[in-house]
Amino acid sequence: MGEGAPSPVGGGLGWGPAARAEGAGAPLGEIGSAQYFQALAARAEPDVRMNPLLLKPEADTRSQVVLMGQVNCELTDLPWRGRSERVWPHIAAALDALIAENDVVVIEGAGSPAEINLMASDVVNLRVARHANARCLLVTDIDRGGAFAHLYGTWALLPEDDRARIAGFVLNKFRVTRRCWHRRPSSWRS
Repeated sequence: MGEGAPSPVGGGLGWGPAARAEGAGAPLGEIGSAQYFQALAARAEPDVRMNPLLLKPEADTRSQVVLMGQVNCELTDLPWRGRSERVWPHIAAALDALIAENDVVVIEGAGSPAEINLMASDVVNLRVARHANARCLLVTDIDRGGAFAHLYGTWALLPEDDRARIAGFVLNKFRVTRRCWHRRPSSWRS
């Protein structure tokens, strides 16, 4: 888990720069540039269903909402917690369609799945994983510090059913030798 809704190649909830998904037969519209390039790298046609919800920051407390490739001014004007139930049916439908059309769908979450203050309105992490009945990996960047605390703390804060979804941990930029790894907590050993 880590960035949001479905894609046969990666992420869903995009932040920042955007690109246009313009393909024959695929729904047209705006998606995150990361999702666009992930699709191209996987030799898949970029499709708005790969990024059904895109938030484009406009200020510290405001983001433009792009739903299924189209700017949605009504959703943009709503507080975030008021948006989640309105966007969820679109996210679920995009995920269901991609699962039906592809052998493998990689789902990338956004932020932490264990933000207990956001779980009730979550549409980019656990709700997507539950809907897809997905096995999940928790990913962190070791260069930012606190990587083990992040992984273990996230796992510990998850509800028990969601904890069972976690199939493993990934440390980006991990540069130690295998013999140093024997010091990992015994509770993490397989």
